[in-house]
Amino acid sequence: MAETMKNISKIKLFLIFLILFSSGQQIKINSSSNSDNPIKIDLAGLIDKEIKSTLSEIANDIEYIKLETTTKCYVGRVSKIYFSEQNIFIISGGRLFGENIYMFDKSGKFIRKIGVKGKGPGEYTNALDIQVDSENQIIFILNNSPSELLLYSLNGKYIRKISLFDFDLVDRFMLLEQNNIMIYQPMKYSSSKNDFQFNIIDYDGKLNYDIPIVNLKNVRPVTGIADKAFFHIGNDSNEFSSANSDTIYRLLSPRNYKAVYYYYFGKHRCPDDIFHNVVKWNDERSNYLLKSWETISRNYLFNHFTIHDEFYLSIFSIKDSKFIFNYKFEFPRVPNPDGLINDIDGGHGITFLFFMNATNDNKLVKSIQAIDFIDMLEKDYFKSKKTKFPEKQKMLIELAKGMDENDNPVLQVIHLK
Repeated sequence: MAETMKNISKIKLFLIFLILFSSGQQIKINSSSNSDNPIKIDLAGLIDKEIKSTLSEIANDIEYIKLETTTKCYVGRVSKIYFSEQNIFIISGGRLFGENIYMFDKSGKFIRKIGVKGKGPGEYTNALDIQVDSENQIIFILNNSPSELLLYSLNGKYIRKISLFDFDLVDRFMLLEQNNIMIYQPMKYSSSKNDFQFNIIDYDGKLNYDIPIVNLKNVRPVTGIADKAFFHIGNDSNEFSSANSDTIYRLLSPRNYKAVYYYYFGKHRCPDDIFHNVVKWNDERSNYLLKSWETISRNYLFNHFTIHDEFYLSIFSIKDSKFIFNYKFEFPRVPNPDGLINDIDGGHGITFLFFMNATNDNKLVKSIQAIDFIDMLEKDYFKSKKTKFPEKQKMLIELAKGMDENDNPVLQVIHLK
């Protein structure tokens, strides 16, 4: 009898655990024990230091994709470029938020427009981000105001939405395995005490896991007020960070992650009393070293940071664990129009990372407005450039022939080493 009661008690405990586990209660996941040894990226050592390099040092080739211009497709300012397995998606129209979403094939031929701007079912007011679930053939669009994910088929038909009403101003998202989605909220939502929060939800919008930004040794928030998430999607790993953290994390599974890199700011780190005070922040932030943008490829970490109203572009070699390029200029004045000089074909180099995307097959993509593309090729600066591949420079000139300054942008696709 006693043994029977003991077994019943065990069954009760198991049922209670099962109910709690399946009740929708969020589960916080812990960082891996490997988080104690992230690679140090010393930005403080780059101040007033120039490290020269050229594009051929990090890239094997460049290709250009002319986006077809039609009466149904006129791409304005590009805010997001996304390469799926078969297609190219462009969010354009606004300065920060997208008003139109266009779908092209990999050659740049226009296929269709996805959704329309509006407030009705399946319409978006401000498109922030886009990704494609290739396995399920579903396009995900992050809409702002209201915060929601809109789902479309690849033929552009609206399917349904995932409401993100319970979350606060979702800024970016990343599709994961097993129908999970990582989202980022710049301000706060959570059961934890962390203000800046990544979360993993399922395809119904149900919260599965909280991922707080963990304060590791030498690691704490750095930029204070404005914030943005950076998702780096690769074949072998998915990495994530925010502008308010100096740590870059790698997601090992939907329930496990570790810190892989951290930025070192030294004496130029913003003090806590300024970091948490809006007035002081606005008055004094130019005195401190601040991370503003980053993009990660398979072998390189591209970064923008600012200090004393000066703007830097740096490139860190992951393989060699050292900086291979660092360039300073006063923003928005750019004395050298290239930054990292394009010595492959003489075209545009790498100056600004904003709205520049690294693809999961180790390419770096940016858009160039047709008028800027044509104008650059007509300048003496371009004609006098010495390149490693003169035949590619001639191909670039041929590409511009027949282009009109009002045509859709050209995508520059840099094949990285």
